[in-house]
Order: sequence, then C-alpha cells, then structure tokens
Amino acid sequence: MNGLQLLNVLFVEELEELERRCRLNVHRRSIRDSYNPFDTPDYHFKQLFRFTKDMMIQIINEVIPFMQNRRYTSAVPNELKILTTISFFASGSYQRVIGQDFTFGMSQPMISRSIAEVTDVFVNHLLHEHIRFPQNNEEFERIKVSFFEKFNMGGIIGTIDGTHIAINAPSSQDEEHPPVVYYNRKGFYSINTQVICDSDMKILSANARFPGATHDSAIWGSSVIRRYVSSKYQQGVRNMWLLGDSGYPIEPWLLTPIEGAVPGTAEYRYTRHHARIRNTVERCIGILKMRFRCLTKARCMHYHPIRAGKIIYSCMILHNFAVRFNLQQEEENDYDEDEIDNDNAPLIEHPIRGINVLAEGRMVRTQVVRNYFGNI
Repeated sequence: MNGLQLLNVLFVEELEELERRCRLNVHRRSIRDSYNPFDTPDYHFKQLFRFTKDMMIQIINEVIPFMQNRRYTSAVPNELKILTTISFFASGSYQRVIGQDFTFGMSQPMISRSIAEVTDVFVNHLLHEHIRFPQNNEEFERIKVSFFEKFNMGGIIGTIDGTHIAINAPSSQDEEHPPVVYYNRKGFYSINTQVICDSDMKILSANARFPGATHDSAIWGSSVIRRYVSSKYQQGVRNMWLLGDSGYPIEPWLLTPIEGAVPGTAEYRYTRHHARIRNTVERCIGILKMRFRCLTKARCMHYHPIRAGKIIYSCMILHNFAVRFNLQQEEENDYDEDEIDNDNAPLIEHPIRGINVLAEGRMVRTQVVRNYFGNI
C-alpha cells in the first residue's frame, strides 16, 4: 500500500469515527430533549416543583400566554422555562446544578435567561392580580370575618412583618445600590421585605424594594398601604386595624403589643392574643421560605438587588397559588423559626398632617383592650 492509499484509508476511518460520534451525540441530545418532567413520579415531581402536576398545569396555563411573541427566542419550550425557573425557586440550587440535572439538560446561560424571562412575566403581568390589598368594603369585611372566626377579635384586616432575604453583596462600583445599605444589623447582606397577609396566610401586600439596613418602620412609613389605611381613618373608618410587632410604631390603624404588660391584666391578655394572631404572618413568611429555598439565608441569592426583588415577588405569587390550592396546610408545621425576623431596633415615627399619630394610636389600642379583653 503506497502513501496515498494509506492516507485515503486513514481519512475514511476518521470520517467513520466522526460520523459515529455525531450519531451518538444526536441520540443523547434527543433523549434529553424528549424527556417529559411530567413523567416523573408524583412525589418526586412535587419535591422538584412544590406543586402537584395538575396544579403546575394550571400555573403554566396562567403564565404562558404572556410568554408568546416576546423578544426572548430559543429552541427551549416555554413550558420548560417555567418548570426550570420554579425548580430553581424551590431548591435554591445554583443555575448550573439545575442545568446539568437530567430533567432539564439546559446550559447555565439558558437557565439564566429563563429565570429572567419568567420572573419578568410574573412581575409585569401577574403581580397586581395575585398580590393585592383589599379595595372595597366587601373585601375588607370578608377578611375581618375570617380573622374574627379564627381569633375572636374584630376589625383586623391583616398582619404585617418584615423579613430579610439574603443576597450577595452588590458591586462596590454600583452607585445606585451601594453594598453598605444592604448590610443589615444581623450581619449579612439582604433585602428587607415587608409582608402583609390575611388569616389564611394569603399575601395581600409585599414590598421587596428596600435594602437590608432599612428598618421595618421606615419601610412602613413610605408604604402605599399606610397612606391608604390612614386615608380611610381620616374619612371616618375606625374599625380597621393591621397587627404588627414592636418593630412598628403604634398608630390608629396599626396595633402593636404593650411592652411590659402585667400578667393577669387586660393589657396582658391583649398582648398575648395579639401575638397569637400576629403569628399568622410569621408562619406565612416561614412557609414561604420553606417552600422556596432560594429565599433562605443559607442559599443567599447571587443576583443584583433588582433581579433578586423580582424573584422574591415571583415566589410570593406562587405562594398565593399554593394558598389557593390549599397546599399551605400540608407544610404549616415545617417552617424554620430561625428564618423569622423580629426587628426591635429603635422605631422611626412618621407623622401625618392633622393627626397626632402616636397619641391617637394609643387611644385606639386602649379602647380595643377595653372592648375585647377588659371583662374577661
């Protein structure tokens, strides 16, 4: 065999080997692309996504209409983008880990783009529909009745608390989001998120725009909800209260505990009952973080604060889906109490023109104590 013949043989063998490898790669890719997450056993599916298959189909059906004709284009089906994003919320695992999971087989950049796309859809199209504070008397009365039936105290329209969602320190070059303002008093970087929920732990209002160094009362002072309930008070509505811990100032529309109440007194009974009702929002936050592990301190989101805020809102929307599906009862006792934040730093008072807020707040609280706990 001469040299030319030998080169031809080697060339043919190399082509055959290359063709064999290509067939193998195509075969492997087709297996991964054709894998259907809904073929996963029910228990494992719920571990991955926190919802049953039927529930997940309902969620996908609500989300996917807003993903049509968007600027994001890829060969990855929109359904798979949604599933991938929700699995990330549920596990808190880094994107590359999820991308290498046999369920998805997506690259890290594709995972990142999917999370960005899906969270944008949640925030831009679903947030105000699924997280909304009551706007009329009928809605307020429904919440009041529910609280009264469960806790035998009238006038309550929600419980409020703040929680720190851990994030990676922003870049020191980011002038609009300097790291120092995200470093909280607990010693880590976070977004301080305000949550208001009803007696069923459905989130009625959420604010994930403030850095971790911001006090709960400062977030409340600039809140749209505070302006709304204070305006209702000025219009003559006197039987409408939120319940908050000692991290909030006493106000005519926001009742707080009575520090140092003497056992056996009406004030002491009020404070204990107040704590029992307020536990609703603490459980809500605990279950939210237990269900969506990306929100826990141990996971610490490696995102810019704006994207992290969108992830927080998205998880809260999904939490309200879970409440609608009655899933919260299954996990009610599983939350980690270490994730509950009690902000007892010095209060910041926020006056309202024409109202001595502190004095009227104390007067209202005294009346509530007398009406509900004075004759026990």
